[in-house]
Amino acid sequence: VTLDIKLQARVEAVLSPELGLMRVQEWHRKRESDLPEGTPLRGAVVVLEIESGEVIAMASSPALPPLRDKQNVDGNPWLNRAANGLYPPGSIIKPLVLAAAMTVGELRPDESIECTGHYFEHVTDAARCWIYRSKYNYQTHGHLKPVEAIARSCNFFFYDLGTRLGLERLSDWLQKFGMSKPLAVQLTHEHDSGTQGHVPTQADINKLRKRGALKFETVSVAIGQGTLTWTPLQAAAAFATLARGGVWLSPSLVKGLHQQTEDLNLNQESVSLALQGLHDSISKPYGTGARLHSPATNNEPTFNVDSIRIWGKTGTAQAPSYRLNDGSKLDGLDHSWFVVMASTMNNPHPEFVVAVLVEHGGSGGLVAGPIANQILHALQAEGYLESTP
Repeated sequence: VTLDIKLQARVEAVLSPELGLMRVQEWHRKRESDLPEGTPLRGAVVVLEIESGEVIAMASSPALPPLRDKQNVDGNPWLNRAANGLYPPGSIIKPLVLAAAMTVGELRPDESIECTGHYFEHVTDAARCWIYRSKYNYQTHGHLKPVEAIARSCNFFFYDLGTRLGLERLSDWLQKFGMSKPLAVQLTHEHDSGTQGHVPTQADINKLRKRGALKFETVSVAIGQGTLTWTPLQAAAAFATLARGGVWLSPSLVKGLHQQTEDLNLNQESVSLALQGLHDSISKPYGTGARLHSPATNNEPTFNVDSIRIWGKTGTAQAPSYRLNDGSKLDGLDHSWFVVMASTMNNPHPEFVVAVLVEHGGSGGLVAGPIANQILHALQAEGYLESTP
């Protein structure tokens, strides 16, 4: 198998309740309506070597209980969330949408789009940019070009790209990047076609058009909401595709296994701009993945691994209701995503991709980000990202 057992052990340790990153912390909570402090969190991590497409670590939390404890099913530990858990992607698909739009000529490399806060002229409480909220004093991003749009994760910019593409082309491109694409059978249950994920089909699109809901669904899908689902494994494979310049390679868990490959023929300038935006998202003060924005953290850097290059994207995706132990439900929660790529300083191209998903965790940067940081430390400790003198 492709798994590195030492790295796997470190990854599972990061996801252990004892470490604390998979329990709700005081600094996770931005609202009174968030999960109570101390609540165990569920999620998954995938670590993929980009060049080979090999999965070198893959973990799901909560871990399987001991065989003698089959009645302990709290948190559904029998679900492999990394390969079989289906989640809306949120903003982590934005660099993929950018690459698609530029490849088909719907966006010029030097073109700017003005963020005005809300996309539909007379609707101010829907299809909004994430900073067009009362707590941010209804700010807007103003004019943005592609790189800064990714770094700032401007919703409005991608609403516009989604509209230019249309839902048919947008769905087709997301499928090309691996959303709803079947993975190698050794990574999922062969009989379980539901683990492939979902993008809007032509039948879905026809129904939306008849209901007059097509425009809103299109802009929702363009920022990773709407009727989209995929797995953390598919997310890692999609980012690896971008890092390879547009070559999709099916991820593998078995060494030497024949892997499917497909060249998406991406515009290479779009790839460069997407990667630059992902780098700025981590390295620029305004990047959504750069710092832990919470009073309790004093805005510390999200990543503190020495002597490596990092690219990354946060994602915060609307989640279904969470059932508490007392039987009550919490609504309005979000899944937390962070996909990060890394290489040694002497390599300008990403070598590894880490996809982190935390169910109902909230902020992608605040909750999934510190987990991604610890996985990069684990990679470096196991010799994958060794510091150069």
